[in-house]
Amino acid sequence: MAVINMYPNLVSGTNLKNYHHYSDGTKNIVIGVIPSSEVVDTNFTISGTSLFVSSGKNINIYAKKTSEAWSAKVSLGSATVQADGSWETTEAQIPSASFSADDELDVRAEYGTTYSSEESMTVESGTVTTALQITNASDATTKGDTYCFAPKIIGENIIFSGDTTSSKIKIGSTSYSTGSTAGSRRSFIISITKTHTINWIRFFDSYYQASIRQECQNFWVQNGDNIAVLDVPFYTSTTVKNIKISDGTDVSSVALTQESSSACGFGIGLYNNKLYVAGLIYSSSKFRIRYWELATDLSSQTKNLTTTIQTAYPFLTAWMHENIIYFKATYGLNSDSGNLLTIDVDSDTLAVKNITSDGQPNYTNFPAFSSSRFLQFKTLSSTTSLVMRSDDFATEHYAQSKNNLGFCYYDGVDFKIFYNDGSKFILEKISDSDTYSKTDIATITPDSVTALETAKSGVTEDDDNYYICGALKGNMESGFTSGDNTKYDGFIKIVEK
Repeated sequence: MAVINMYPNLVSGTNLKNYHHYSDGTKNIVIGVIPSSEVVDTNFTISGTSLFVSSGKNINIYAKKTSEAWSAKVSLGSATVQADGSWETTEAQIPSASFSADDELDVRAEYGTTYSSEESMTVESGTVTTALQITNASDATTKGDTYCFAPKIIGENIIFSGDTTSSKIKIGSTSYSTGSTAGSRRSFIISITKTHTINWIRFFDSYYQASIRQECQNFWVQNGDNIAVLDVPFYTSTTVKNIKISDGTDVSSVALTQESSSACGFGIGLYNNKLYVAGLIYSSSKFRIRYWELATDLSSQTKNLTTTIQTAYPFLTAWMHENIIYFKATYGLNSDSGNLLTIDVDSDTLAVKNITSDGQPNYTNFPAFSSSRFLQFKTLSSTTSLVMRSDDFATEHYAQSKNNLGFCYYDGVDFKIFYNDGSKFILEKISDSDTYSKTDIATITPDSVTALETAKSGVTEDDDNYYICGALKGNMESGFTSGDNTKYDGFIKIVEK
């Protein structure tokens, strides 16, 4: 009896247990090597042979959930048949838009109406190091800029925030109406898994106009099992809401007590088991700095600060470090424009920290503090510097030139900074010292870009990864198509340590 070699392209000794084929009498396709499991959005390889399929033709790889029919198949990638009949994918991926951790998959290779036998794969839990880019939806009535910032690791999930002037944004394959009308600014908070599955997203009002700028980078803070967030439709009113970390639903809310029929909050912090909201009221044709102290369950509040600092054009941002609220005053704040204003909530006292001996710089929103130093970016006369000062602001140790404004934080040993040079994003470590010393951590080069933004950005880390937020005009990675390359898209990217 004749012996027929069903696998003529395989060398002697090849393990055949994973080799299967289907034939319609003229062609067949064989999947040879396939991983048993993979994390979504992570490159891997599938290879095999395709007997009698012409060299140069493409084999397509598809997958479906085991519980579904093949009519629901999703592409994992493709491969080109070589002269010897072999093929191998270059960048196969299980897309997070269609599959989640622990899904059981059937996978097959196809050419026209011919396909291989089914192979099994399992979707792993894990971390996706590709970027998640948030863009304008194709059917958005108003396409605007979107920025992402302030990432935090809470449990097994990543929570980050941003703002947008788009009427509809697209994340993965899903579009979300933002509530923005005629280009009004809306802020948002998103909870995702480390494999890019979206747990929930919430949108909030973010008041923004030329005469008063409510920066929303500091508009939420973790509050036990909840997130305390500011909802600011107009400078006359602000609502503080507690929403659940688990699903983003409302727990409680309270309107800030008004003064002269106004209350505008633009920064929130947590200290000594109390929430603090920094902001403004409008009285006698002037904006005046105020802050509010609230119980963490929002059952009570007190309006504070008897000293009045007034301004006609308050381009302000506030953040909190321990018991001190810091206000950034860009201009219009009497003679103190460009300085940092501090409020000690323990004593309800205000002070002006003079940092304008070299002019009136526009500082970014987030400084970083060690036990004895203060690090922050500044721009003065179109020159951007990274400035190290003593923690009492009295001494400037150095000002190191940088390309653009960025984000900085202190990890308990060193400072970390994130900025861009116009073509790529840069993450560095800065020593906690009076003299400048830096170590490169990572450089991230987008696939295509016309502009980058790190003035609104953020970084956090755990033992394994850095979690980076920023914005760009273009595509962070190949295969992505921006909804409008003239507008900024926000992104979050995980960088392995």
